[in-house]
Amino acid sequence: VRFDRQRRMVKQSSGEVTYDVAKDPYRPFIVECGTTAKAQALGTKSAARCDSEGVNIVVAEGTVSVSRGLTHSGQVPSVDYVRADAGQQVQVNLWAPLTPRPVDVDVALAWERGRIVFTGEPIERAIGEYNRRHRQPITLPRIYDPDFKVFGEFDLEDSEQFVEFLKSSPALQAPK
Repeated sequence: VRFDRQRRMVKQSSGEVTYDVAKDPYRPFIVECGTTAKAQALGTKSAARCDSEGVNIVVAEGTVSVSRGLTHSGQVPSVDYVRADAGQQVQVNLWAPLTPRPVDVDVALAWERGRIVFTGEPIERAIGEYNRRHRQPITLPRIYDPDFKVFGEFDLEDSEQFVEFLKSSPALQAPK
């Protein structure tokens, strides 16, 4: 964390954090996620998730400028950036273009309320996302339907609820 007269800066190496930032046009708020991405806001509420797959920026309020990577001097490159407004997200990785896309902010930030929401994610991705938030991982059996899509809202404090949902789903039923 570095706050001075020119800027307010946070270096986030991993994890997911929500930033609710007071407007200050003379001192932008900057989040650096490793060397992958930089997000800059004058006043906004946004979340940054940094992990091995890249960076995801969700804008709940205001506007955020998102850029890919940093130069050797630590400055944002003059190209390859986008502006994202409230209700948009930007995925930053090495292979995809920077494109703001619509996002349901309540779903994306459900973890703030101790919830996780799936809106049709493949079962492997849903379990991976759930495991990312738990110390004791859930594993799939050897036989399952990889095309099964998960829909639902689950309590992050109640692992049994999610496990029971999976056990009763057609995805884990043995073929007849």
